[in-house]
Amino acid sequence: MSYIIHSNSAVIQEQQKTHPYHYFYERYSLPKDFPFYFNPKWVFKDEPIQMMHSHNVLEIGCCHAGRGVFAVGSKILPYEKGNISFVTPKEVHFARSLDCRGSTWSFMFVDFADMISANFSEWWTFDVNDYSGKHFANILTQKEYPKICAVVHSIVEEAINTEDCYQDSIRGLFIQLAVQLRRLRFVKQKSEVQFNHQSIERLLPAVEYIGSNFRDKIDIENLAKLCCMSYRNFDRLFQSTFQKSPLDYIIELRLATICNELKNTDEPITSVALKNGFFSISCFNRKFKERTGMTPREWRKAG
Repeated sequence: MSYIIHSNSAVIQEQQKTHPYHYFYERYSLPKDFPFYFNPKWVFKDEPIQMMHSHNVLEIGCCHAGRGVFAVGSKILPYEKGNISFVTPKEVHFARSLDCRGSTWSFMFVDFADMISANFSEWWTFDVNDYSGKHFANILTQKEYPKICAVVHSIVEEAINTEDCYQDSIRGLFIQLAVQLRRLRFVKQKSEVQFNHQSIERLLPAVEYIGSNFRDKIDIENLAKLCCMSYRNFDRLFQSTFQKSPLDYIIELRLATICNELKNTDEPITSVALKNGFFSISCFNRKFKERTGMTPREWRKAG
């Protein structure tokens, strides 16, 4: 796909050498006749988080192996094999594997409007930004969204095999995807906070530390020092940026990890809670039910 321009890869690599924590805006230039770029294999490693980023086009991912967490804006979401990620333009996000072997993904970047406009009359508009905000779960599971996941897996298969007329097939599959997305029922929240990129860069040392040490006790004062800020200013900036306190952010990451482990291992619930930073089982049970609406045992059985 030589006609695809992905202009920022070299710049990102160079910035990582000189400034390990940063936000980056990746711009994809996609051709009008087939506005689609496909990366068949991307591996998230179990290593520190160095970058939060966003794109100018829709990003759809497909997890082939591994498990971990995906953070989109103020949301922290667990992922596992078979899940689909759906991240709209300009949503700030990052992912980290919680599997020592890493997590393998395919990613596609698409201008959804241009992709389907040639096949539908002008009255049918589709705004991918409707599928964002705090009420939309950007990680879609096969159990909850089987039809959407099936369509995305078919797009991935077509993009990998590139058989005759594969572009026409992909266009048709995106129309199916648009229909399935329109059938979703959730509270639209277009007023999601717009992230200040400078604020994100200032907070990334704390985000990286949390991502690497969330299983241990974390001192919020220490997080503030990592960002060269007073406790008060750090807490205020963190809450205004992520719409939750540093402590709530840590708890969300712990719970997202535990949700994954309960579904993917037979380890006793108490052991899973203790090794992931909950040293009070009563607190763990309360927080878990607040987040999922179920007890840990009910969650494991439902999986």
